[in-house]
Amino acid sequence: MYELTIATDAISRTTRHADPAGAHDALLAHAVGADLYLHAHPGRADTPTPNLASVIALLRLDPAHPQPLRVGTATIAVAATDTRPHHTGAATS
Repeated sequence: MYELTIATDAISRTTRHADPAGAHDALLAHAVGADLYLHAHPGRADTPTPNLASVIALLRLDPAHPQPLRVGTATIAVAATDTRPHHTGAATS
């Protein structure tokens, strides 16, 4: 499982995906819908591993600014496993 987290001033949302390709597809759909550009951080945009996430800057063009504005960050990471204890029987004393 992989998690896509999109964080901007307006939203912070995490969705789960079966594989990195599904997370990338969801990110692209978000970027197109919000009229954003994506800029991969050097060395951090490859397929995520358990120890390293893909980090992508979300950019918006603004005619009033000569450079694109960074409006958020997207992260694709291997989902953490559920480590909470699961109790299936009655407690004994």
